[in-house]
Amino acid sequence: MENWLLRTEALVGKTVLHRWKSSRVMVFGVGGVGGMAIEALARSGIGHFVVVDFDVFHSTNLNRQVLATQRTVGKRKVLAAQERIQSINPEAEVVALEAFVDQRVGEILEKYSVDFVIDAIDSLNPKVFLLKTLWEWKLPFVSAMGAAARFDPMAFCVGKLSDVHGCPLSRKVKQRLRRLGVKIEEISVVYSREMVRQGQGLLGYEPEKNTYERGRERIPRGSMATTVMVAGLLCAQVALQYLSSHEKKGVHHPCPKD
Repeated sequence: MENWLLRTEALVGKTVLHRWKSSRVMVFGVGGVGGMAIEALARSGIGHFVVVDFDVFHSTNLNRQVLATQRTVGKRKVLAAQERIQSINPEAEVVALEAFVDQRVGEILEKYSVDFVIDAIDSLNPKVFLLKTLWEWKLPFVSAMGAAARFDPMAFCVGKLSDVHGCPLSRKVKQRLRRLGVKIEEISVVYSREMVRQGQGLLGYEPEKNTYERGRERIPRGSMATTVMVAGLLCAQVALQYLSSHEKKGVHHPCPKD
């Protein structure tokens, strides 16, 4: 196959590209944010993936999730992610792990040695379990805060969890992590400066059946492609910047001041 990463190499150089090819990235959550992060990482030449999710694609995912198509509706998200990555780069190694993240998340992290972790989980308890473990183990990672109920993709940026305000998910995550002794100023996150929109609600919405025996049914907030995909791209960028130099301890790209 022709050198499909030629233009990437022209921008970042052979050394960085080699690091990306040899890097192992784990992505928790293969929805709108996680799926877009996976897409960008695959096209950047990341050579090894572990993707973790328990769900299947629903028709309501089509409006914002890059891996959701008419052909993947009803398909396991991790299997769709695996196929997508290898359709871009057949040489990529992909572990598709159908799992619900709970207090045993350490078993997953211990089994699969990785260089960077992206947290794109949108459920509170699994997210807290994961972030606490990643922080305690001092693993390099970035966590996506709420991307739903926002309209402005330009309001997303990278910072620390302690910087985030006006996000219902991050507020609960901060409360839980503080009680567990986690220093939230050390948690790198992708978040939006835009306040959550109340919207009109989902008229006639019926909760999708959970395909796993865990978790709970939730009435979701409105969301759209541009916002969740930008959040996913920023997560991927944080990972790529970190993996560009193993000496870096993290990436901090503050939001512009209003």
